[in-house]
Amino acid sequence: MPAKLWLLIWAISATLLYSGHFVYFCRFISLLPLSDSIYTTCNLVVYPLYLIYIYKLTELRTPRLLLALMVLPILVGCSVATLYAVMNPDEMALFVNSYLYHDASRGTMTQIVTAQKLLHDFCKIAFSVELLLVVFVGRRKIKKYNSMVEQLYADTEERSLHSINIILLLLIITSVVSFVINLIGRTWFSDHYAFLIFPSLTFSALLFAIGWCGLNQDFSIIDIYKDREAFSNHADNNFLTDVLKQPYMVSVGEDLSIGDFFTDSESIAELPSEKLEPLREQLVEVVEKKQIFRQHDLKLDELANILGTNRTYLLKVMHDGMGMSFSEYINRCRIAYALELMSRCPDISKTEIAYRSGFSSKSSFYRNLRLYS
Repeated sequence: MPAKLWLLIWAISATLLYSGHFVYFCRFISLLPLSDSIYTTCNLVVYPLYLIYIYKLTELRTPRLLLALMVLPILVGCSVATLYAVMNPDEMALFVNSYLYHDASRGTMTQIVTAQKLLHDFCKIAFSVELLLVVFVGRRKIKKYNSMVEQLYADTEERSLHSINIILLLLIITSVVSFVINLIGRTWFSDHYAFLIFPSLTFSALLFAIGWCGLNQDFSIIDIYKDREAFSNHADNNFLTDVLKQPYMVSVGEDLSIGDFFTDSESIAELPSEKLEPLREQLVEVVEKKQIFRQHDLKLDELANILGTNRTYLLKVMHDGMGMSFSEYINRCRIAYALELMSRCPDISKTEIAYRSGFSSKSSFYRNLRLYS
């Protein structure tokens, strides 16, 4: 999975970043030129890396501009390393003591020391800009991807990026905490070691959560296209007949209705009714009366194939005519069926009810029950 490779690179960069903190707080002065160069590079690279990871989950192609943005941290890190290399011992001591640790020190402020300070100040500004970029673009990409999943699949639990959305929020929290600590200054913490426990535990927990959730995200845009390709290769003229013969089409009762669960939409009047209204009637016939919603892991492409139409028309009918996504429509039908089944057969277990209604798991059943009952 290409996205996980970028997640791994992000994790390595985060590890190197916080290793730089370790060197700083332990005052390993001899290691500071190397660790600070790596630190400034990783500090500017972790957020673009995570944004690339989000792109790999939600898009087939990553923008070249975003990949080119990775060059900036490398250039900055090399520049920091070069300035350290050309400093003499006095300049090194002056920069480390006056800028990094804010200790009172005497010395001549040379051009090299000034350039190093300006470069570090630039890194702080660039860090804030990257934070805003990742939050804004990342949320848009995740929202767009989840919307697409809801339009293509009835069962979205293992496919959506809700956990990644939570992780993006955690990343924002991490960034805010990091920004605040940056304003306070690492120097303050170097003088109050006991308080280091708070940012240390906070960052450790957040970074672990980000990595863990990313590790368990196994579905991405690549799998969506693989599903479409697999369906196109295996769909045939007998698909409709085979589906409608399945035992899950047996009705619970003739009076079962889900009309009360529908959302009214005024935009239905704007549709070309002479073309789309018959499709809507066929959709209701197959989904509600034939109870195709009871098929496990039902996909939009399968339903479009059954109705002999394309998914664009089908989505338009559901969106404009019913005011809901494919996932919502199917799961509303499932919940209506489940409620009817529970009232008729109170002795049936919730697991059995969930399975008969078309849900793949009891957790999915309860989640949709909270949403649509």
